[in-house]
Amino acid sequence: MKKMIALLCLVLAFYFNKAQDIQQNEPFIRWKQIKTDHYKIIYPEELSAEARRVANTLEYVREPLQKTLKPRKFGKWTLMLTNRGAMANGYVGLAPRRSEWYSAPPQGSLVGTGEWYRLLSVHEGRHMVQYDKFNHGLTRIASLFFGQTGVNALSVISVPMWFWEGDAVGTETSLTATGRGRIPDFDLHVRALLLAGKRYSYYKAYMLSYKDYYPNWYTLGYLMNCYVRRHNPPDTWDKIHNRVSWFSVSPFRFSRMMKKYTGLNARKTYNAAMDELDSIYRWQVSGLQFTESKIINKRNNKIWTNFENPVYSADGKIIALQYGLADDIHLVSVNPEDGSVKKIKQLPVYEKPSIAGDYICYNEYCYDKRYLNQNYSDIVLFNFKTGQTRYLTTKGRFFVPEISPDFTKIVAVEFTTDRRCNLVIFDFKTGAILERIPEKDNAFIQTPSWSEDGKKLVFTRQKFNGKSLVILDLETKAYQVVIPETWENIANPVFYRNYIIYESPYSGVDNLYAIDIQTGKRYQITNCMLAGVNASLSDDESKMLFLEYSEYGYNIAEIAVNPATWKPIEDVQVRETRYFEPMIEQEQGRNIFEGETGIPETVYPETDYHQSAHLLNVHSWTFLPSVKSGSFSLTSNDLLNTTGINLFANYNRDKTWSTGFSLSYNRFYPLFTLSAERNRRNSNGNLWNEKDLTAGVDIPLFNNRGAWQRFAMLSLSSGVRQVDGRTDVDSFDAFNGRFIPLNASFQISNTKSSAQRDVDSRWSQSLTIHYSRSLFSDQLVGNIFSLQSAFNFPGMAKSHVITIEADFEKHHHETYWFASNVNFVRGYTYERQDNFRRFSVNYHFPVLYPDLPIGALFYLKRVRSAVFYDHGAGSFQGNSTLYRSAGFDINFDFNILNLPFEFNAGIRVPYLFDENQWTLRLLFLGMEL
Repeated sequence: MKKMIALLCLVLAFYFNKAQDIQQNEPFIRWKQIKTDHYKIIYPEELSAEARRVANTLEYVREPLQKTLKPRKFGKWTLMLTNRGAMANGYVGLAPRRSEWYSAPPQGSLVGTGEWYRLLSVHEGRHMVQYDKFNHGLTRIASLFFGQTGVNALSVISVPMWFWEGDAVGTETSLTATGRGRIPDFDLHVRALLLAGKRYSYYKAYMLSYKDYYPNWYTLGYLMNCYVRRHNPPDTWDKIHNRVSWFSVSPFRFSRMMKKYTGLNARKTYNAAMDELDSIYRWQVSGLQFTESKIINKRNNKIWTNFENPVYSADGKIIALQYGLADDIHLVSVNPEDGSVKKIKQLPVYEKPSIAGDYICYNEYCYDKRYLNQNYSDIVLFNFKTGQTRYLTTKGRFFVPEISPDFTKIVAVEFTTDRRCNLVIFDFKTGAILERIPEKDNAFIQTPSWSEDGKKLVFTRQKFNGKSLVILDLETKAYQVVIPETWENIANPVFYRNYIIYESPYSGVDNLYAIDIQTGKRYQITNCMLAGVNASLSDDESKMLFLEYSEYGYNIAEIAVNPATWKPIEDVQVRETRYFEPMIEQEQGRNIFEGETGIPETVYPETDYHQSAHLLNVHSWTFLPSVKSGSFSLTSNDLLNTTGINLFANYNRDKTWSTGFSLSYNRFYPLFTLSAERNRRNSNGNLWNEKDLTAGVDIPLFNNRGAWQRFAMLSLSSGVRQVDGRTDVDSFDAFNGRFIPLNASFQISNTKSSAQRDVDSRWSQSLTIHYSRSLFSDQLVGNIFSLQSAFNFPGMAKSHVITIEADFEKHHHETYWFASNVNFVRGYTYERQDNFRRFSVNYHFPVLYPDLPIGALFYLKRVRSAVFYDHGAGSFQGNSTLYRSAGFDINFDFNILNLPFEFNAGIRVPYLFDENQWTLRLLFLGMEL
């Protein structure tokens, strides 16, 4: 067990420390910085005002964040505010120690009603507290030997991921008036499962499944965290962490300490939480009369599948989006007569689109060709009758477009790099910007929708005091506030006669409501047991489509539209679960951002942040001395991820040693690498010295369009290897003297996004060309040319994949042999070849989804198989040989020791035609052992 844990530590350390070569910002941003007592904030110059606000907010929330989880020392954290991306996110991480917040808030209701940076200050701020709390005891000792990489690795081994995220969601919910714990959609699927009488095991809920859908660590962790907080003293997690940190190499320690302080381990806590939630959810729906609707779509199986954004089509069909465990996002046509579903096209639609007539209009996230931290959100118009796709914008920051009723305009929300929010109106035919309307208070606008006459827009706007529902007159630019600012999570409004129909969790469950624009009277339209959202009216406004949730996902439902049957909001029973309620008193007892918050308004001095002055940032190291051997290393990565440096030294008792360094510099378009190494080597008593110096340049090119991602890389490297004193030089790759290799490679890939169940991408192509040769030497002469290609196609059933591979390699060797770059025929032991060709056909398919736990030691998620045929032909020194094999693989996808990383292992059974025998090979992570 100790050896297994040590191996996992090394694997995780490598995982967290691996380079991300093109995850940088563009190189010419003018960065500024602010330093407070506990934070350093780095940001582009145009975010100066926001950075000052964030600095004061962080200092304000720091003490409340530590009330129930008390770190022994709160270290200074660096926060990067970045604004060149269009995606919404934030994270806290180590190696190097920092947090990064993306400037653009998300569209949709799942983020809640709070202001984006305030939400991040609480959620990500709690993560900072968690890391500092964890860094004592054995973890602190590990940090002395391994730096931040050691802390990071132990945090994954000893603390379940559900705690990190669940505790942060619980904190954002209990310290504010918003937070995901208050949103019924957040625990919707857990509620659906329990009310349907289905309960998954703890291990399935945590490790997830290919067979059945379960939300994620955030939801699971929030519910388990709430249960612990509801039934135990406020300092329970603090005590558990104190004990876990003293033996943080054990993946079972956290569960055992839960049992010590709460009486229940992790698995039993989950079971108890599900018992309690089952009772609460059944109370929530008991005695209620639910909306009777017609379910339009037909389900042929019980695979979790969602429909979204249904609309009526002129041909009598219903157009919608569909995705699920076995399907990536597709535009589909649904026949309301028999519920059959026909796929139209796979599309990358991740936010609310507009479907009208023969068109779907949506925002698509696009990346810069080199700097992936610089990404965009552009407006795309797809005609699903003609198949024509038009990109109306390039390198934009536009979201949730909506087509006008007369098909002459498109409105979209724009969020700029200086965090200004605008409504932008485009010409439908040309894509030209007709008008840009700034939001008058720079509130964040969500999901605008046109009035029937195209003269008004309705949308929600959100800032510091919740959301409001607003109508904008496009001629006068006047606002009509239909619902004033509220913490009610209203969303997705649409016009209907003299009403606005919108979504709301008013009753405790997301449903559709309406408000009379003139009188302000509000009504409930649907009362679905789980959720009823996403209203879409027929042309004559007599019928309405909406989405109704079940344990198998959202269905397309239909009801008649009759305001006389709507229930006045005063008659609606409010049954909020408020599972988080006890946590509020355990924390601050209030929304810390409401009223006179006490957020300081300190004016911190702003200074330039020069990238070149901060290239060195040592965060991790190893120091492992022993009698027989020892190693030492230092790792540095700057905060902007442009410069990586690694220094190392190793020694062994057999008089061998090595020292060296590696350097990568990735600020500009080419990626530069430089490495040097000096070694003292020993082979059967023969001691010799080696010196290596290598320099390289990589030129990457990234592109994504539609459902496809394309990547290309041209790499060049050369160097010098000096070998002195070696006597066993009778092989082609052993020598004395100076050797200068030149290496060149080009790789290109084109991959279509796939569903979670797919064993691989069902559509992809890749090609790699490699050439190496020796230079400036008559004693060491050789070269190699290699070509590898692979093509994926859909198999005969969902999730099945056909892979065809073709490889070629040619060696020219006089006195030096370069290592092969291609795969050999499966089942055979590699043999040197002057010329080698390989052709392979593979059929991959899932066999079984057991979801089988063996305690906390092992969790089997999937059994998959492949059948294959390999044909290889090679020649060496004039002798030709055929290598042919066929057989099958059986692979097992599994988790071990409660770790959230999926491993795979299995067997390969090839038949070798040219040797007339079967063989057996073991597989681990796809490689033969």
